[in-house]
Amino acid sequence: MKKKIIIVIVLIVAFAAGIFGYQTFNKGQGYEANIRNAHAALNEQDWQSAKAYYQAAQKDKVSVEGRTALEQLKIAISAQKKADKHDWHEALSLYKSATAVDGAISIVNKNVKVAMKQVNATRASIKASSASSKAAAESSKAASVSASMASASSKAASVAASQSSAAASSKAAYSSSVAAANSAAASSSAAAESNSEAKQPNDVPGDRPMDSADVAAARNQWLGLGYDVANVSTDEMQVAMNKVIDGHGALSMEQVADQMGWKKK
Repeated sequence: MKKKIIIVIVLIVAFAAGIFGYQTFNKGQGYEANIRNAHAALNEQDWQSAKAYYQAAQKDKVSVEGRTALEQLKIAISAQKKADKHDWHEALSLYKSATAVDGAISIVNKNVKVAMKQVNATRASIKASSASSKAAAESSKAASVSASMASASSKAASVAASQSSAAASSKAAYSSSVAAANSAAASSSAAAESNSEAKQPNDVPGDRPMDSADVAAARNQWLGLGYDVANVSTDEMQVAMNKVIDGHGALSMEQVADQMGWKKK
């Protein structure tokens, strides 16, 4: 009976030892697998995945590598978040801190340095792109200003040409009117000399009717000479025109303006 009890105890211990050994073996296999996966994630700079694999490995077997790597990865994850926000200086500073952890793991340091190079490259690329965009915007702005100035210059030239043409037309019209009036005056004078008895009271020099076109042309002529006649009445303009006509070239338009008391602007 006693022998049977001893045999049963031995069998139980052997069974327990077998189970313990099997579990230990499985944990060892799981630890190794998680460490390999963590290293693969590190080589891709996938900090989050590497962290998850190291945490799983620590559950199977607590190790210095796992503990230290997790400390470094915590800092590297913060650095990546700063880089994603384009806070380049802070990201680089955190990555540098990750490599300075006491007992830092070499494979972690190696890939953190790769990440730092990527941050510098991305920063330089974005800076260059921004400078290029700014230069393009300045060039576009300059072209727009140049086009606006050219348009304004063209418009000014067009207005000046229009004003010059209008002034020339007014001057020509007035000159034609004066010439016609002089011709009429000469004819009238000749007729008066040949038949003085037929002269009527309304033939007195300086009392000739003028149409609105003649008055407007004369007004523009005096305006062109710089006289402030914009508000001069039609009757006063007709008087001035008759003075010019009656003078038969002896009086200039400036002299008549002085006689009328008109001032220059």
